[in-house]
Amino acid sequence: MIGVVERKVIPSDNSCLFASILHCLKPALYKLNKRLTPMELRKICSERVANEVKQNASSNLMTSITAESDGKLTSPAEYSKRILNSNSWGGYVECKILSEYFQVQIVAGNIEIGTFNKYPEDNSKFGARIYILYDGIHYDACQRGNGISVFRCEDGSDVYNEVAMVLFDLKEKRQFTNTTTFALFCQE
Repeated sequence: MIGVVERKVIPSDNSCLFASILHCLKPALYKLNKRLTPMELRKICSERVANEVKQNASSNLMTSITAESDGKLTSPAEYSKRILNSNSWGGYVECKILSEYFQVQIVAGNIEIGTFNKYPEDNSKFGARIYILYDGIHYDACQRGNGISVFRCEDGSDVYNEVAMVLFDLKEKRQFTNTTTFALFCQE
C-alpha cells in the first residue's frame, strides 16, 4: 500500500522549519548514516552565508537576508547570531541554503495563500524534492502514509496533486495565521 500524502505535525519549538526538512530527509540521511539536528542545520546556514559573503561582498544571499529582516541584519555576523539562536525562526533564505546543501528541491506550500514556493524554482536542477507546509508561523512536513517523504521533481504528479489537496483542505479550514491581521488576547 503506497498511502496518500498527509501532513506530519512537527513540534512548535522555533526550529520547525529545520525539523520539517530533517523529517523529510530522514530516510535518505539514515542510508548515509547521518544523524543531524536542527542546530546543525542552523550552523550550515550560518557558515554558508559567512563563506559566500567572504567570497563576494555584494552577495545576493546577504541582500535577501537584509530584505527579509527589513534591514535589521546587514552582516554575516548579525545573521549568524540570529540563526544560531534556537528561538529564531528560519524562512525562505534557509530553504534556499538547505536545498543547495542537500541537493534537493524544497517545495513549501503556503496554506493561507494556497500556493507553492520552490527552492530552487527550476525542477530540473535536482532529481528529488520534499514538501513542507507553512501556516504563517509554523512549518510541518509532508509524507506518504508509509513514511516516504522524498519524491521526484514533477509538478502535476500524483504526489504534487495530493500535496495540493492537503494544502487547499487546510486553507479551506483556515488552518493558518495571518500575522498582519491577528491579535493576541491575554485571558488572565
